[in-house]
Amino acid sequence: MTIDRRTFVASMGAVMAASSIAGLARAAQVRKVGLQLYTVREIFQSDPVATLEKVAGIGYREVEFGGGNYDKMDHALLRRTMDRLQLSAPSLHVSYDVLLTKFSDAVKMAKTLGADTIVMPWLPPELRTDTGFGGVVENVNRFAKQAREAGLGLAYHNHDFEFTTRFGGTSLYDRLVAGTDPSLVKLELDLYWAVHAGEDAGKLITRLGNRLYAFHVKDMRADKKMTAVGTGTIDSRGCSSCPAHRASAISMSRMTKHRPPICRISPPASGICARCASDLPLQGIYPWHPPTSSTRSSSARGSAAGSPQRN
Repeated sequence: MTIDRRTFVASMGAVMAASSIAGLARAAQVRKVGLQLYTVREIFQSDPVATLEKVAGIGYREVEFGGGNYDKMDHALLRRTMDRLQLSAPSLHVSYDVLLTKFSDAVKMAKTLGADTIVMPWLPPELRTDTGFGGVVENVNRFAKQAREAGLGLAYHNHDFEFTTRFGGTSLYDRLVAGTDPSLVKLELDLYWAVHAGEDAGKLITRLGNRLYAFHVKDMRADKKMTAVGTGTIDSRGCSSCPAHRASAISMSRMTKHRPPICRISPPASGICARCASDLPLQGIYPWHPPTSSTRSSSARGSAAGSPQRN
C-alpha cells in the first residue's frame, strides 16, 4: 500500500508541520526529534516501510515502537529501513504477557531494532487485583534483572488505574515503586494519565526523581479526554507548574546509559513555554494526537505489543 502525503499528514495532525518541530528542536537544543509510532499505528501496520520513510522525510530522527503489530513484522527489515533513513529506536513497548512467556523473543526483537530499553506498557484488568498485582511486582523485578543480564533496561509505563486502584490504602503505583528495585526498574511517566487519576504531576515528578526514564506529556480536556498540549486543563505553559520544567532540574539517566530523559510532548509542541523549552534536557520529543474512531476500533483488535489505551 502506498501512503500519500495527504493521508499521512492527516493522520499525524497539526504537529507534523515541519516548522513547528524544527522550532521547538532549536529552542530546546534537542539532539533528535522523535515520534512515538503508536501515533501512526494504523498506517504503520499497513505499510511500515513507507511510514518510516514519511517520518524521516518530515525530519524525525528517532522513534519508539508501540502498536501497529510491529512485533509481528520483519524486524531485520525495519532495522535496515531505519539505518537507511538514519532513524534510531532507543525503546519499544512490549506486553506483560510476552515478557512473561517469550522474554528471549523480546530481547531479540529489541536488539534487532537497536533499542536499549524495553517498556512494559499495559496491564490487563485481571492483574489489577491485590494478589494479581503482587505477582506483577515480583515479575517486573525479574524482568528487569533478565533485561540487565541481556544488556538492556526495563521501564514501566503507567495509566490512571495504578493510582486509582488501592488495597489497604496503598495505590498500585506506590506498591510498584516501593516493591521494585530502583537500580533496575525505571518509570516511563505518563503525565496525562497521572493527572487524570487526580495526581499532582509536579509533586509526582519530584517524588520519583531519578527513577524516571521518560515522560508522556499530553493535555486533558474538561471531560478528561486527551487533547493537544496547551489546549486543555493541564497548565504546561507557566514555568511554575510546567511538569517538564520541574523535571529539567532533576538528574536522570536512561537506565544504565547516562543521558537525558526522553520527553514525549503532544501537539502542538509549542504548549511548553519558551523558558522551559530552553531548559529542557531533552533527547527526543514524541508527539501524540487523538486517534480517530477508525483507529480506535482497529487498535482494539490489538497485538502482543499493543492496547488502545496504552499510550
